Amino acid sequence: ELALFTEAMKHMEEKTSVLFERYDSAKHDNWVILADYRDGVASSYVGRMKEKGWQRINLDTDWAIGGHDLGSAIHELVHALGWMHTQARPDRDTYVTINEGNIEDGNEHNFDEASSSVYDAVQKCRPYDYGSIMHYSEDAFSKNGKNTITTKNSSMQDEIGQR
Repeated sequence: ELALFTEAMKHMEEKTSVLFERYDSAKHDNWVILADYRDGVASSYVGRMKEKGWQRINLDTDWAIGGHDLGSAIHELVHALGWMHTQARPDRDTYVTINEGNIEDGNEHNFDEASSSVYDAVQKCRPYDYGSIMHYSEDAFSKNGKNTITTKNSSMQDEIGQR
C-alpha cells in the first residue's frame, strides 16, 4: 500500500504543482499518515482535520490487492488536500441525477450535496468535470447493479468515474 501511495504522490508531483516531502518534525506542522483499517475501503477526510497535525488516510491493507489502483490512491490524496467529490457540488443537479433508490444502505452520505459555502471556499468557478478523478463511477455503491449516478448529457455517461 505504501508503494502505491508513493507512486501516487510521484504522479501528482509530475502532473501538478503539488510537492510531497517526507515528514520532518523540525520542518513540518502538517503531515499525512496511512492508517490500517480493516473495512475493505480507503477513505480520507476532505482537507485537514485540525489546524496543525496529521491528516489520516484510512486504508485496508488488502485494499490495493483488491483491485484498487493508482487512480484510487490519487483520489484519496486529493481528498486529503481538500478537494471533495465532483458529484457533491451544489450545482450538481444541473449535470447529474443521483439515483438514491439504487444506493447501498449506509452509503447515502457519499452522495450528499455540499453546501455552497463549503464548496465555494475550495472549488468555486471550476467547470463541471465529468472526467475528474474525484467523480464517482456511474454505479458507485450500487445495491442492485443499477446506476447511482446518471449524467443529464447522455454523451458524458461513459466519462464519469475515471479511476
